[in-house]
Amino acid sequence: MGLTIVLRGTILLSPHPFLLKWLPYCRGNVILHTYCEFMALMKLTCVDTGVERAYSLLVAFLTGGLDLVLIIVSYILIFQAVFQLPSKEARVKSLGTCGSHACVILVFYTPAFSPS
Repeated sequence: MGLTIVLRGTILLSPHPFLLKWLPYCRGNVILHTYCEFMALMKLTCVDTGVERAYSLLVAFLTGGLDLVLIIVSYILIFQAVFQLPSKEARVKSLGTCGSHACVILVFYTPAFSPS
């Protein structure tokens, strides 16, 4: 599973430097943050960057959106398994574990989807 995550990130994000390399920059070289971000570099170009922006949006959807869909599907499967447990104590304990895990997921993903 870890290898799949690394491969997905590598495949989706490796075109970014190549997309940026061939663009002409004419608006200076100052980025308003402390990290070098793809979209911040796109703002420094002086040509139409529709294709690059569309690719960046696709990457954002495939990373965040696909993760969200897979998390929802996995929780549906987890809840199906939990509600088939024979004892009430086991169901409550399992739901408590799932609840804390869901809170961690919300803490991690909520800032990514909030407007900045």
